[in-house]
Amino acid sequence: MGALAGPIGRRPSSCCATRACSQGTPQARGGITAENRTVLARLAYLIDLQTIRVMDLLTNATLATISHDTRIDWLELNHRGTHLLFRDKKRHLSLYNIAKQERTTLLNYSGYVQWVPQSDVVVAQSRDNLCVWYSFHTPDRVSMFPIKGELMDIERNNNRTEASVRHSSISRHALPLLLLRPTAAHARVAGCFARR
Repeated sequence: MGALAGPIGRRPSSCCATRACSQGTPQARGGITAENRTVLARLAYLIDLQTIRVMDLLTNATLATISHDTRIDWLELNHRGTHLLFRDKKRHLSLYNIAKQERTTLLNYSGYVQWVPQSDVVVAQSRDNLCVWYSFHTPDRVSMFPIKGELMDIERNNNRTEASVRHSSISRHALPLLLLRPTAAHARVAGCFARR
């Protein structure tokens, strides 16, 4: 059985059958959301070490089958189930648009990676930089912030988003990411920057 898991290191929430399984490796991410009064239920999982399948759980239809040339070690759907992030063994981070069947490489090296909860904002660490994509419609527009330490988690509490960074094995602190508020106003602002 493969574990359903969110960001790397989170506790599994359910199980599904997959052919490519190993303990401790997140295999799938599923989400059920209401969008424009339409319920979406999608699941992304590994069918072997280099192939991802995205399924619509309501119709049992295959939405995408993504073949990759390197072993995939992590994957996660966004909260609406429209885009998939995945990382391979070489640490290359890719974004896949399910509707358009298009893959884009975001980073050639990525450690930690996560969708900001309940948003379409992506946060990843590439060596000594915190990388933020405010819009997946413009994946070439990445905001980079230098950081010291290892990115551990992204949390949203009380309309505030924070990145937890560990400097050493005993030190940990939170960096506020005040601009990570996925609202309609934010989407309009991000759209304005994307058009420049």
